[in-house]
Amino acid sequence: MDAEPAAPNSPSSAPRTGTSPMRYGIGMFGTSLPINLVKGSMLYVYVELLGLDAVVYAAVYAVYGVLDALDNPLFGYLSDRTRSRWGRRRPYLVTGALVLAVTTVALFSVPGPVADSAVGLAVWFAVFAITTEMADSLINASYGALLPELFTHERRRATANAVRQGAQLIALVIALALTPVLARNVLGAEGSTVGYGRLAVIFAVVAAAVILWTAFGVREDPALDAEPKPLFFRSVRQILSTSQFWTVGIVNACYGSAMALVLGGLQLYVHHTLQGSALDASILQLVVIVVAIGMLSVWAAVVRRKGAAWTWRLALPVAAVGFVPMYFANDLLTGILAGLAVAVGYSGVLATNDLVIARVLDADAARHGTHRSGLFLASFGVLGRLNGLVTAGALASLALWFGYRSGADPGPDPGQAFRLYLSLYPFTLLVIGTTVSRFIRLPAAPEETGSPEVGPEETGSPEETGSPDTGSAYGPEPVTR
Repeated sequence: MDAEPAAPNSPSSAPRTGTSPMRYGIGMFGTSLPINLVKGSMLYVYVELLGLDAVVYAAVYAVYGVLDALDNPLFGYLSDRTRSRWGRRRPYLVTGALVLAVTTVALFSVPGPVADSAVGLAVWFAVFAITTEMADSLINASYGALLPELFTHERRRATANAVRQGAQLIALVIALALTPVLARNVLGAEGSTVGYGRLAVIFAVVAAAVILWTAFGVREDPALDAEPKPLFFRSVRQILSTSQFWTVGIVNACYGSAMALVLGGLQLYVHHTLQGSALDASILQLVVIVVAIGMLSVWAAVVRRKGAAWTWRLALPVAAVGFVPMYFANDLLTGILAGLAVAVGYSGVLATNDLVIARVLDADAARHGTHRSGLFLASFGVLGRLNGLVTAGALASLALWFGYRSGADPGPDPGQAFRLYLSLYPFTLLVIGTTVSRFIRLPAAPEETGSPEVGPEETGSPEETGSPDTGSAYGPEPVTR
């Protein structure tokens, strides 16, 4: 049953100061900094430097992927049902920030006796990789849910999303591009994990401070507390019966898996395939990320003109094609040129992916009368977070086909192994995502009350517009192709 309208003097009807898109968006710097250190350096540290067998790493990472997928719906569901004086999402942002800081430091600070034991190293890796993932899931289930709830009109939402994606890319500059030099030349030395441990401490403290700053600046809508609390199994059934959950979710999973391969394998690609140094790895990543930041404004302009869905469908194949030159690169210069192609498509998907997902969340709230963005996003995360299985399979294939086991036992041709890992695998995943995206009908963009914003997607000819979904108890839902 829908909640009754709030009384005139109730908190939900009182004037409310909205959350600044800037304060919300900058929070993604905090959420991205430690987890991108994990995604970008965990493979290099544990397999290349500490000598953990690649097959063992792959097995643990497969478990990591499954647990990562399973805990997302739980955290999203808890966030959706929480009613507290601190809001629905803030308690999880605060708790997650503190836990993530501790586990990130532990993951990169392996005690000497543990590092000297194959079993001890595997157990340490498994425990802290999984707990770090869980903390990241706890944060993002709530942080992501706030985007459609705080910003209900697509233009303001696009502004908030552009800020947060820009903040994420700045975090990538630091956590990916600068990490090899900082960890291996400034805070530590080549062949040592000390620099990574020191960097983890710095990143953890900064990230926790930023997430807490954002959490205490968020102004959630108290009217949402009056909505009925979503029931878990009913909500899951309804979400799973939504066709866009599967189609958009698969595209998102393909994109996420491709980028997970890139984040985890780029330092190894530079080392083995390009025969480069830590400085070369930093230069390549810095160029790619800076270009991606610059391209965000270009893609945002395309979104304003053509709409999020049209731009999203354009960005996906551009991202796929961008990985082809990576296969042919053989030194830093050609690697940078190839990286520029990756940056263009990567930036386009960043600028549009969350806007597309937010439309699906809006339609679900309109259809079922309650906002359950946390659970819905987390359910998307079940598909997206299974990229751990893809990463594990890709890494295991290098052991099978190229004999790559670790830095101490790289096999006869590690250069070709990581050439394949960083080009052909991401290309294939994005081709699949591009193909699926062509068959998706998306809900129309949200309209600003009293001032409808109608984009090209919503005013297209009949052949451009999908037939309405008449299965909703709340009436037909407009869709766009």
